[in-house]
Parts: sequence; structure tokens; C-alpha cells
Amino acid sequence: MSGQKPIVVDDENRSILSQNVLKTLRSPTAAPKDFDPLTASNADLVKYGFPARPDETKWPAHFQKWKRFVNTPAYFVAPTVTVLKTGRQPAANKVLATANATSSNWSGGVVMSPPPGETFVSVSASWVVPNPWPPLSAWNGKGWNDGSWESVAWVGIDGWSAQHSILQAGTKSVVTVTGGTVTHQCWAWFEWYPAFEMVFSGFPVLAGDTVEVLVCATTPTTGYASVHNTTANLYTSTAVDAPNAAAALQGQNAEWILEDDTIGSSEAPFSDYGAVFFYDCLAATKDKEVNVSNATLVNMVQGTTTVSTAVEESPSVLMTYSGDSGP
Repeated sequence: MSGQKPIVVDDENRSILSQNVLKTLRSPTAAPKDFDPLTASNADLVKYGFPARPDETKWPAHFQKWKRFVNTPAYFVAPTVTVLKTGRQPAANKVLATANATSSNWSGGVVMSPPPGETFVSVSASWVVPNPWPPLSAWNGKGWNDGSWESVAWVGIDGWSAQHSILQAGTKSVVTVTGGTVTHQCWAWFEWYPAFEMVFSGFPVLAGDTVEVLVCATTPTTGYASVHNTTANLYTSTAVDAPNAAAALQGQNAEWILEDDTIGSSEAPFSDYGAVFFYDCLAATKDKEVNVSNATLVNMVQGTTTVSTAVEESPSVLMTYSGDSGP
């Protein structure tokens, strides 16, 4: 689909939809001290903020990942959510090619369609939160020009061919230069597009932390997002509903993405994020599981410049890096 524009919703309507989402959020309860996730029911797992137990026969890789998670001691941080009036967009200006596909705002891996008769219901991966820097174009010979640049890593369902909605979660990394002083900021978030980004306020995320991120669609209009900071031994999660009926998921795409954020209808200034390795990349339908080997790789191309490149390192590991000449 060459040159296809994403379905864009204006900020006023996105604000209204975001308020709809906020009303649906359901925070888990902290688990009691004697809670055993290995023997608990799925209802209790979700109640206490854990992912539901995958079927070991249908999803063996998901089950092993789930088992590692529940066997790792971590403190639950009750989610406090703040709406941020920027956010992700569906893939823009897409071109499918014999090599990597391209987009002006996405770079990473996209499973273009589920197995016949199936829809995607979950996507997950782990990565080290990047520590971005301004691009070389911001260097004036003596220091960095003032400004702010950002990049966003996430996993999600829909947004490539199914552009009316995306359920996604991840981390955002921002570098700001003020008077020559460089500062960095990172946070975890989730979003059910076309609502705005929802920040997990009070959940600590630093550059260099390893996070494990999961989104699940329990139905086309209900789901949940969780972020596990394995470096800090902390996790948070929330149940969420679609902002309206039109935002029901189609479950046609599964993604592991490094994105240039959007402000209004334009891409934000993009940072030099170095490289991001997405580990343990998995996606599931009702009866199947897939990984990066099933994905189409996507490079981010703005104008004639490749600003981010995707490489499959293994069936479960995807790398993206700034530019087109390697990290």
C-alpha cells in the first residue's frame, strides 16, 4: 500500500475519547502475601495484576515467558494514569517493497496478518530503555542547539492495515537541550488509539532499565496493558476498554515498533536513540503463536533519508538502530 495516509483524528475528538478511556480503567488489587500465581485461577491472576496463564499446549513459548515472570519477585505499583496530549499514530506513508517496507513514523517488525481464521490477541517483548541524544543536525560545532527530541518503543495490535485503532504499550525516551544543558526523561505508557497516550505516572523508568511489556485484547473492545521493570523489580498494569465502538480492534496486525512520536498531524523531532533490541518477541492468536520470523521488517524513511532501520537478529529478537549504517 504505497503512500497510504493513516486515519487521523483531530485533537478535540482525541481528548473526548481519552476521557472515555479514563472512565473504563480498572486497576488491579495488590496480591496477598500468600498468593501463588502458579496455582491461581486466571480470574485471580488478572485481579491481582498478573497476565492470565497461557495454554502450555497452544502457546509453549508464551507459557515459558509467563512462568519466568510469575517466578520473578516484583512489587506491584498501583497505576496512576495521566493523559498526555501527544501519542502514537497508525503507520504513515507506507510502502511495501521486496526488501524492508518503509514508513515515515514506524520502524521495526509488523506481522501483516494472522493465521487464517484467527485474530491477534496479545503481543509482548522486552527491551532496554534507550538513552537518546540529539541528532547530528543539532550540533553547532561547539555544543547542541536547544530543542527536544524523542523516540518511542512499543508493542501493539493493529495500526498497519487495520488503521482505525491500536492497542499498544511501551516506553518513551526524550532528550532536551536548554542553554546547552542536556537532560533525559523516560516513562512507561499505554494507548488505545485514537485516544491519547496514557502515562503510568509514578511508575519509575530510567534509561538503561530492562522492561517487559505486554498488551492483550480479551475482546475487540476490552484489553489490558502491563509493564514490568525487571531492573527495578516493579510492575504495573491496567484493564482498559476501547474509547468507542469504532475503535474495536480487528486483530489483523501484531507489531514491535520504534516510532517517531506525533505532535498534532506531524512527526516530532526524532532523537538519535542508538539501537534498541526487542527480545522475546511473541504474538498470539486464539490457537497459534508467532514471532519475528513471521514479520515484515519496516524502516523509517523521512523524505529521502532513512532515520531508523530494522534487522531480524533471530526468530525472537528484533533490532532497530538510528540511521542506515548500523549502530
